[in-house]
Amino acid sequence: LPGLRPMSRRRSKEVLLAGGFTLIELLITVSILGILAGLTLVSFARNWEDERLKAASRETSAWLDEVRQIAIQQSLPCRISVNGGTAELSLQPNPDNPSEFCAQNLKGSLALRTAISNNSDLQLCSTSLNGADPTGVALDCATQASSTTSVVFTPRGTASSDVLIKLQKPKASKPRCIAVLAPMGQIRSGKATETGCDFTTAF
Repeated sequence: LPGLRPMSRRRSKEVLLAGGFTLIELLITVSILGILAGLTLVSFARNWEDERLKAASRETSAWLDEVRQIAIQQSLPCRISVNGGTAELSLQPNPDNPSEFCAQNLKGSLALRTAISNNSDLQLCSTSLNGADPTGVALDCATQASSTTSVVFTPRGTASSDVLIKLQKPKASKPRCIAVLAPMGQIRSGKATETGCDFTTAF
């Protein structure tokens, strides 16, 4: 219209800023949201792996306790084989003398990689404690991935030997550990550390 001057570039820019975000501001906002989303996903994945590991630890402890009860009820020693290569626990009878130990059909094997969903990458290793304190025994599954150990529950519920079992997953925050302690046959669960097994924080 006559008498009106066109709006200056500076004035039009001020109006644009007042009415919305600039491209730079949008890019910064999207970048921050992307970083936060990534951190959330990583945390969620780690928590998921931790829960899978907890479930495997609980299942192992329960299975061991059931075998202990079977030994008491049957008045017969039950020998357990802990196989790190297959991540499996099973009853181990004596083929030459079936009456020496519990038969395999008294308790099915515990295959941890299939018993717990999404646990195909579970690693299990074990070692005989020989009277050592499990809180001071560090177990490296990388060097003992295919280790096989055994422990025997007596008809009184005691254990004739002791064993330390470690369970871990590559993306979990902390490995888990389970110890069967002789002579009482006590089953203890905890978190594995670089120096041993911490029984103060089982789950």
